[in-house]
Amino acid sequence: MDNLTPTIIKSFTHPQTQQLLIDDFILQYIQTAFISLDYSSPTALSELIQSAAPILTSLDVTASEDAASDILQEIYDYCAALQPQTNQAQISGTFSAAAILQKEADINQKYLEKQAPRDLQKQKLEYSLQKIAEKQQISTAKRIKNGKNSAFTEDIQMLKSATPNANATASSGAGVISAAVELQNVTLAFGANILLENVSFQFHYGHRYCLVARNGAGKSSLLRSIFSNEIHCIANREKLKVLYVSQEVPSTDDCVIDVVLAADDLYVLQSKQQKLLELFIDDLDLLNNNSENVKMVQSLIQKDIVPLTDEHVSDAINALFEQQNETNYNTKRASAAKILTGLMFSQGMQGKATKELSGGWKMRVALARALFTEPDILMLDEPTNNLDLLATIWLEEWLKNFNQKGLLIVVSHDISFIDSYATDVVLLTDKQLKHYSGNYSTFAKNRSNELINLEKVKSREDDRRAHIQSFIDRFRFNAKRASLVQSRLKALNKLAVVELSTEKVECFNFPQPYPEEFSHSTTEPILELKNVEFAYSQEKLGGFKIKNVNLRVFSDSRIALCGANAAGKSTLLKLITGHVRPTSGEVNFSNQASFAIFWQHHADQLDLDATPFDHLRKINQQALEGEIRAHLGDFGVGVTLVDQICRTLSGGQKTRVSLALLTFRSRARILVLDEPTNHVDVETKQALTEALQAYNGAVIIVSHDGPFVNAVTDEIRIVEQGTLREFDGGFDEYREELRKGYKK
Repeated sequence: MDNLTPTIIKSFTHPQTQQLLIDDFILQYIQTAFISLDYSSPTALSELIQSAAPILTSLDVTASEDAASDILQEIYDYCAALQPQTNQAQISGTFSAAAILQKEADINQKYLEKQAPRDLQKQKLEYSLQKIAEKQQISTAKRIKNGKNSAFTEDIQMLKSATPNANATASSGAGVISAAVELQNVTLAFGANILLENVSFQFHYGHRYCLVARNGAGKSSLLRSIFSNEIHCIANREKLKVLYVSQEVPSTDDCVIDVVLAADDLYVLQSKQQKLLELFIDDLDLLNNNSENVKMVQSLIQKDIVPLTDEHVSDAINALFEQQNETNYNTKRASAAKILTGLMFSQGMQGKATKELSGGWKMRVALARALFTEPDILMLDEPTNNLDLLATIWLEEWLKNFNQKGLLIVVSHDISFIDSYATDVVLLTDKQLKHYSGNYSTFAKNRSNELINLEKVKSREDDRRAHIQSFIDRFRFNAKRASLVQSRLKALNKLAVVELSTEKVECFNFPQPYPEEFSHSTTEPILELKNVEFAYSQEKLGGFKIKNVNLRVFSDSRIALCGANAAGKSTLLKLITGHVRPTSGEVNFSNQASFAIFWQHHADQLDLDATPFDHLRKINQQALEGEIRAHLGDFGVGVTLVDQICRTLSGGQKTRVSLALLTFRSRARILVLDEPTNHVDVETKQALTEALQAYNGAVIIVSHDGPFVNAVTDEIRIVEQGTLREFDGGFDEYREELRKGYKK
């Protein structure tokens, strides 16, 4: 069985990319299972499949238990063929493999108790490994006892020398782990700001990661650097499809379906070749007078001939048609159209230029490109920004079914969205990357416990350090205690320095429009819409119309407006705030009505070459510097950001600046916020939530962020089919209603 490891590696290698889909933990599990198997038993294979196949499937190593069974059968057949025909001599004695393994476990028990608990999948593996080990032969048990971690070193070294892809492993000595993305001592900086410092980390195939961090920490910069190959960290990249869907979706004159098709390089190439060949039929001079055109035709007909004739062009066209048939060229447009239809693009919208689409629809185009190309490595940067709830639900379903042999990395701050798909969370903090198994809820719990424990350790170490220092200070000049003082000095120098995270959580502070003793009226609204109707001209937005809108806003109302993209939520906000006038009906404002408005595309209103301080100074030239800096500080724009030009700020940091701008020297009684949680990190979102809860005026928000809506509003209005209806329930019920409709 000396050659078993290469057989396992071959069976669990991606057929296209030649990337290994298992790590050394799973390799050791499989190796041990087959070594300890009783090949004389007729039920040996079925017992192995029964125990191992569900585990391999749950870890996303295989797509199904049937696939896992096929692989295990293949390895079993190989091992069975190597078994000798005569009975093996048995070693006598009263000790057993289980006893030896138990002894080793007892020795390491104290150490294991100090380690963080393994995730559920690894616990299952350990349980299965223990059951198999109880049946293991004495020789195998001795091998493991003599060095569990080095038991398969010989096989791994042989694999490294025999397998071409063995060099795609971690420098940390991770053995046969094959990483999709491997960072080795990476330092990443933006100007003078260091984002990552000497980081080594691996992202593995078969995992769906969420990358989380504070705004401005460098999440987007890291993904861009990986995609652009600024950081060389993807082995065999030329054989892989790597796609990065960023926050910024470009506006062009290209129609939607062509933008999706353009993601397929081969389709683009064959389309270009076809158009050129059609031109060459009528103009041979255009062909023969251009060396690149000549090379293209020569390549298609596989003949090095000049000058080229009509016959050669005809042969090239036939060769191209054959290539197109082999690559399903003629069905790709239909496939792209089917994907777009699933994303609720009508046939008319598929022919529109992307510059005519809203932000949410542009993001759907980008996601359609990703789905169409079926990448091996997919990176998404804030994909739910500007998506309505139904599109977010669709995206959740798609990510759950993402290529199980591929790699997915998503930057997001939407907790419910992350929980729906993530198998792992990667935290970027203090210029390092830290891995946590499980979804965001699991991560948040583990991270909280980790920080609490770290604070306790630091407190103990600080107390111990202070105690030793006190002894040193007391007897430093006492000759009789000189040796003890030296001993304490050495002990002090050996103490580990426990460092806590340097990240700070901001607190927002909205100016309060009413005194604490103010009594809010429940009968007299400060804003009311009665039978309001509004319509754009036929030339604009296809004659969009909203009608029969009735809404009452009181001085302490908390209202969420929800609905699909382009349903009319932003139009309704403009009616509420007086930015547009209704074509019929009434919009009545009381003398208490005053607004602070945060628009969804607030960043477009910022001067990117001005600093946050400059923006507030423009609002009021008489404001003191201390007042400006204090107000910016109320929204998390601290000393390191207040004098930076806005061009260098992250999306979340620009959001903080915009919130500070709309409330500077203002005590607005109605806050109108259009998608305020887009781009902001979880900590900033929490600060915004608490500030809105403390605000004693009225709040009207447009948002599809469930936890945020639940926390700051108590009424939900749905904008749909050109009207406004009251929803009897919370955001979770609304989400479930949409999900049921989507699955139908």
